Amino acid sequence: MGKDMVPHMFLIGQKSKDEDYGITNRLKMEIETYSDFIIGNYTDTYQNLTYKTLSAYEYVNDCDANITDHVVLQDDDSFLNIENALEVLRNDPKLGNITCYEKMSTKFRPHRIGKWKISFDQWSAGFYFPDFCAGPCTGITKKSMAAIYRTGTNIVHNMIII
Repeated sequence: MGKDMVPHMFLIGQKSKDEDYGITNRLKMEIETYSDFIIGNYTDTYQNLTYKTLSAYEYVNDCDANITDHVVLQDDDSFLNIENALEVLRNDPKLGNITCYEKMSTKFRPHRIGKWKISFDQWSAGFYFPDFCAGPCTGITKKSMAAIYRTGTNIVHNMIII
């Protein structure tokens, strides 16, 4: 790999019971050829995106030293200019532990109605969520990922179902 090559991994969950056999075979060939998939212990559905993200944190926490100091979590339907991102990572002395490439959400209250509603039992009234990166792309240090993973694994996973 060249000096500016950026390793990448794809996060997927377990196949669903009705997954197309052709897709499963193509995926197996990709994995055998490139070894570029992290397979998490969850069914790969939109409702399980929190588990998918947690599997990335688990991988970075548990893997060997092949991970650089920074990791980018990027949705598959978004584009990140790698050259610009590398430039920022190399030269921005103000770069913190977490970089929101899209936007930082602050003073965000949970939805109480609709598809992504959260009950009062799950999140008490009158409290904001902690600040978080919204959008399709987040940069984070390996050290921060490990700390978040350790904290996340101590929280009841179904407390907030997204």
